[in-house]
Amino acid sequence: MNKEDIIEFCASVKRGFGTIKDSSVKSEYQRIYEKALTGEDLGYLLATLEKNDLLDKKNCVNTDPKFYQEMYKQMGK
Repeated sequence: MNKEDIIEFCASVKRGFGTIKDSSVKSEYQRIYEKALTGEDLGYLLATLEKNDLLDKKNCVNTDPKFYQEMYKQMGK
């Protein structure tokens, strides 16, 4: 996954519904870009979406504030 894909995905979320559920991120990314996401890439993507307030926190599996940002930090990245 490259940075341009992340920026483009975040922009498409913002243009679309404005937010996305965490449980939909992986399947939507793979549907759009037709490539698999590693666990590390998914963690980075979720952290980026969360940081930019693009996750639908009310309907997410993990509703804690900054959950994905902290998770990605703990992954050592």
